[in-house]
Amino acid sequence: MIGRAPARVFARLVFPILLSLCFITLTSVGARAALWLILSASTASPGDVVLGNTPGRYSPGQGAVAAARSELLPLFLVPTTQVEGVGSADDPRLAHTGWLSVDSSGNGHAIIIVPTLSPGAYTLMVKCEACAPTSAGRSILPVAEITVTPVGDEAPASLLGALVDALVRGLCHAGR
Repeated sequence: MIGRAPARVFARLVFPILLSLCFITLTSVGARAALWLILSASTASPGDVVLGNTPGRYSPGQGAVAAARSELLPLFLVPTTQVEGVGSADDPRLAHTGWLSVDSSGNGHAIIIVPTLSPGAYTLMVKCEACAPTSAGRSILPVAEITVTPVGDEAPASLLGALVDALVRGLCHAGR
């Protein structure tokens, strides 16, 4: 009877603890950042301007992008079917589309200008080196989904997009 006691202890205590540790380890490897953007539109055509912001209300200095306070982070679009293979901002599949301006409280505000892309489902990604320690080591992170639709009969908005991009860059860097 005494020989069975250690086996029962193992089965009832040690085994569940080991199993839990394995589960935590396996699920954290594929973890994604808890960072995302709420967009003003879920569909847009090339040349359209879409606004975005990080969600929720945060305590001062505790915004969703607190690690990157007062930074201007580049945003990119990539076909949703190819997002898992993107490992850096130098990936040729990424199309630069705008900027995420992070205020001193860590809250993000984005202006996205949809580039000329084929219609379809795209994932918006942000390059955030400061986010890597809390994002499983990744510095290029998926933050939203958007569907690119064909351009309609309206006048092209590429000039407007270029002006908005220049304005955002100027405003974000004016106080530095």
